[in-house]
Amino acid sequence: MDLVLKDTGLFDSLAKKLNAPLEISPKIVEIFKDGQKKYGSRAWSSMIVKRMEDLNKIDFRAEGFPDELVDNEPEEKGYEI
Repeated sequence: MDLVLKDTGLFDSLAKKLNAPLEISPKIVEIFKDGQKKYGSRAWSSMIVKRMEDLNKIDFRAEGFPDELVDNEPEEKGYEI
């Protein structure tokens, strides 16, 4: 969640600096801030769908899909291009 909010925050700041009107971005920020409050700052951005599931008491996941995604790959040093 925190990375989405960082990126949308950068986008919003640039748009304000350029006086560009925004329609969707403020709503995305609102939705992700709510998701961050509910599921935690480090929750994966895909957890945002859980807001709709919880709100409507439904489950969008296919049968056999795990409750939580786990990244088991070892971390590697990144390269800047």
